[in-house]
Amino acid sequence: MERMKKTGGREIQHSVPEPERENELQACPAPDEDGNYVYILQCRDGSLYTGWTTDLPARLAAHNGAAGAAKGAKCTRGRRPVRLVYFEAHATKSEAMSREAGIKRLSRAQKLKLIHGGGQGQKTGADDVPRR
Repeated sequence: MERMKKTGGREIQHSVPEPERENELQACPAPDEDGNYVYILQCRDGSLYTGWTTDLPARLAAHNGAAGAAKGAKCTRGRRPVRLVYFEAHATKSEAMSREAGIKRLSRAQKLKLIHGGGQGQKTGADDVPRR
């Protein structure tokens, strides 16, 4: 998708890749009553968002503004579409929330290292996440 960006009175054209939604949802685990997941999303602008949930496919749909879904986080609403690049499953809500807090304290470089295989979770489509 091509977008025009206005900066300083002139327009700059740049490409914004569209995520492959079906592949993302297939990579999400099926909802589980006992599932507690920590996840990292990549937003359209390249920023990373970390959160936790009990239903990963529904939460991803909410972040992307699917009809009938709950609202996504305020910080991702203006950065849609978002795509799932990493997640981890945890046994309890408190483990997931603790891990989320730990990931949020990481620098961007550390999060990218985690996404690209330096962690215990599953990467999903992380091969094309920039390592900047």
